[in-house]
Amino acid sequence: MARIMNFALLSLLPILAGCNGGGGGGSSAGGISGLSSLGGGLTNIPTPDSLAAVTGGYALASKLDVSGPLAMVVTGLIIGNHGRAFAMSDITRRHLDTFWELIDEILNATLFVLIGMEVLLIVFSVKELMATVLAIAVTLLARLLTVGLPARLLGRVVKLPRGSWKVLTWSSLRGGIPVALALSLPGGAERDTVVALTYGVVVFSILVQGLSIRYVTRKALSH
Repeated sequence: MARIMNFALLSLLPILAGCNGGGGGGSSAGGISGLSSLGGGLTNIPTPDSLAAVTGGYALASKLDVSGPLAMVVTGLIIGNHGRAFAMSDITRRHLDTFWELIDEILNATLFVLIGMEVLLIVFSVKELMATVLAIAVTLLARLLTVGLPARLLGRVVKLPRGSWKVLTWSSLRGGIPVALALSLPGGAERDTVVALTYGVVVFSILVQGLSIRYVTRKALSH
């Protein structure tokens, strides 16, 4: 019982941190819906509870006018980490993993088909192409400063392999969440520009970074 209460308190932390709206509000909805996984650990029937957490949490986020995708990210973190540790048996974990791995494969396949179809409908002007190149450079620079540089400076402390900072910088693959956030914006010329830039960054991430990550990893770690 104490373990379950600990999980409940951990689930409430995003609610307390979500008073500022926006991403914090999404965290609030995620924290609330994360409590639903308690039933999965007690009854060994996690699938309906986790599915209800996703659908109900997203609907709640929409009603509160906050970020649904971010709410679901927090829900997944809470259920997948604290929920597994505090409120799930081995059987429950196996059932949950099998169900959501299948859903993940189906939705990923659907997502990338839709991304490919949407790219055909986007008209890139010269200015948008230049802006896309700049956006790609900015995202890589941000990844370098926030992930690569700390890994480079603290690599010996945490015993990372030499050159791992290069792999961590280049492996910043992007897909569903940026696209979902861009498409959730209200319609208008600004939305079209954001969608075009987002798709440009995502396509570069998938085609260039995704296809070259093995070579970069082998090259960076070979020294």
